[in-house]
Amino acid sequence: MALSQRWLPRAIALLVLSMAGCGDGDPLVEEEPVRELAAMDYCDCMFLQCHDLYHDVWGSDEGTSRQECLREAEATPHATGAAVSGDSIECRLHYCENEPTRNCAHAAVQTDICR
Repeated sequence: MALSQRWLPRAIALLVLSMAGCGDGDPLVEEEPVRELAAMDYCDCMFLQCHDLYHDVWGSDEGTSRQECLREAEATPHATGAAVSGDSIECRLHYCENEPTRNCAHAAVQTDICR
């Protein structure tokens, strides 16, 4: 069997498997690993850029505040891309990352601008 005859069926199978589920589901719901990464990015940003607010919202104990931030961030809906309004973790991350001294209040989960 020629080399191309052996890899072509495998390549087609991989292509079909990679496309399985394309277009299915809610565009605001992403896979769990992506959701966890967005939550970690958000909590890291809040801890570094909005430190006082981070502890005001989730408590003074480092371990507990991290767990609470991650729990709340993972429960927050996700947008399909960058967002500056609407209830999504991407909206909150945007305000945390951009001019945090002015925007920390908008980045917090309980604020109105991202609701």
